[in-house]
Amino acid sequence: MVSIFSRIANAYARRHDRNYWRRKFAESIGLRSARFTSPFALHRLIVRSGTTDWLVYRQIFEELEYQCLPSNFNPATILDLGANVGYSSAYFLTRYPDAKVIAIEPDSDNFATLCENLKPYGNRASALHAAVWSNQGSLSLRADHYRGGGAWAKQVRADAHGSILAFDVEALMRRFALPAISLIKMDIEGAEVEVFKGSLNWIDNIEVLVVELHDDSAFGSASRVVVPEMQRRGFESWTHGELTVFRRPHSV
Repeated sequence: MVSIFSRIANAYARRHDRNYWRRKFAESIGLRSARFTSPFALHRLIVRSGTTDWLVYRQIFEELEYQCLPSNFNPATILDLGANVGYSSAYFLTRYPDAKVIAIEPDSDNFATLCENLKPYGNRASALHAAVWSNQGSLSLRADHYRGGGAWAKQVRADAHGSILAFDVEALMRRFALPAISLIKMDIEGAEVEVFKGSLNWIDNIEVLVVELHDDSAFGSASRVVVPEMQRRGFESWTHGELTVFRRPHSV
């Protein structure tokens, strides 16, 4: 007798196959993008042809990398730092139906797609074309390529004449009137090192931080900066693939 789990797994595999071939077909006829469905996203999502979008899509909706978050966690407010084209935000909005997400993305092309992907979620989702940093100011995208480049590996740098707004976490909390944040997701291609050089009072007002720690960027080793600080503040931690999760004890 086929179990319910097997039926779901088989159905998902068939859906994945359809998405794969739809992507291939879209690329073959020169479409710039196509929309794909996932049981882990309430609404269809734009995947751009010839970009790293499909790789990000697979990480989040097939490999389910954010399933590492606590099963008994019900966040109210989520700050998605380095939101790319909005797949992680869509996953959070689907998994946590009572949550609101604020998505921050510095790259203008990614940001445009992010806004389209989050539009169906209405006032549950907000987006800001900016980057998180150690202080407020301005930034620009680095010209050199990190980890092979691509839309999923955009890095920023300090630039007094740059067009990208920079906010520290506390400034973002003030901008969006957030006294506390349930969950911060941080995937900012090494700039987490820079974030942890600024004021860290925001850490006292969060429950969970899930971060991809980059130890091979021009910013230096993130693990050596982030992990000791979070442990010093009493957070529990565990790793799942590329992600490290920090949870305040007894917070969830």
